[in-house]
Amino acid sequence: MEELDHLQSLAMEGNVEAQLELGRIFLYGRGISPDYGKAHHWFTKAADQGNAIAAHNLGYMHMNGLGVETDTSKAAIWCRKAAEQGLAQSQFVLGLFYLEGDGVVQDYNAALDWLHKAAEQGLNEAQNQLGLMYSEGVGVDQDYDKSFFWHKESAEQGDPAGQYYLGCCYFNGQGVDQDYDKAVEWLSKAADQGFIEAQLGLASVYEASPLKNYCASADWYLKAAQQGNSHAQERIGSMYLNGNGVFQDYEKALEWFLKAANQGNPEALNSIGAMYQKGWGINQDYYKAMEFYHQAAELGYPGAYYNIGHMYHDGLGVTQDYHKAMAWWEQGAKYGSPESEYSLGALFELGQGVEQDFQKALYWYRAAADHGNGLAITRVASLYEKGHGNPDDPDKVMKWAFDMASKAKP
Repeated sequence: MEELDHLQSLAMEGNVEAQLELGRIFLYGRGISPDYGKAHHWFTKAADQGNAIAAHNLGYMHMNGLGVETDTSKAAIWCRKAAEQGLAQSQFVLGLFYLEGDGVVQDYNAALDWLHKAAEQGLNEAQNQLGLMYSEGVGVDQDYDKSFFWHKESAEQGDPAGQYYLGCCYFNGQGVDQDYDKAVEWLSKAADQGFIEAQLGLASVYEASPLKNYCASADWYLKAAQQGNSHAQERIGSMYLNGNGVFQDYEKALEWFLKAANQGNPEALNSIGAMYQKGWGINQDYYKAMEFYHQAAELGYPGAYYNIGHMYHDGLGVTQDYHKAMAWWEQGAKYGSPESEYSLGALFELGQGVEQDFQKALYWYRAAADHGNGLAITRVASLYEKGHGNPDDPDKVMKWAFDMASKAKP
């Protein structure tokens, strides 16, 4: 308390550093309970004497409603005072205000100007923000070279976000020649720092790229899953379910699916439904399966609509009902589910619950094929071969079939 009393004496005498330090003590509650009113008072005293850090902190308080009403206009005013004195963090925040039109009139040129000022001082957040703007063409002409430049500036300072974005540049060949090895190198640097997006990125690279390595993919998904990421929990659950990169283990699969499901992950909910439907590692229970499928469907997961339709089509735990199956598959088709589209085609081809209609069957099969369903391609070819659909040019149909087959999911 003696130190606090001493600081207060100095602050009341007009000592800027003491006023700033008192503001910090009351804002963060260093050794005492936080007091936002007193923090605001002392930051204002320091800011009125031209202290940039105090002005920035006032902006922070107004932006987050700490001891004052949330007011981004006032936050922008204080951030500008600090930014004009060269404080990089304030320049970055002010740039974001202009980028989003939050507290100020949206102005991409002003956003770019302030972000450049911060980035040129080496602020990683600003460098990465510029990289994203140039990559996505937000407020500027899309320019992958400039995007690569700014992410590289950030990455070489050891910033995990910059390393992640730089790895993505190499992976996608944006602003630089595509180089999977370089992509892995930079993604690994970020992932080793615990950056979840990089861990997920590496897992995806090893799962689906030419560098396919399921063991490495599972290892990175597990690291991200252990940090609580629901997507990673769902993916490592799927790998345990299918034995990809790990020994097949239904118990561990269910454990990770449940962790992800508890965070509202619809894919995990759908997978738990599938485990109950098939009896994978647990007692087969169609009612439980439907319960989880419905939860996934309520979250808009396309595969769940297909699965519920399948249960009604085959009468699994419910009375067989082609009309209800069709209704669920129509919902799935709205979300672009190729399995639902294929199943609708089959209903019309076979006349199950509807009048047989080869034109409608072809319509849905082609929709499914366009979404990568390989079986649908064979059904289209078969129906044309039987004289349904009357294609104007059989050669074009064959070319379409080959094109679709090349895009079909394995």
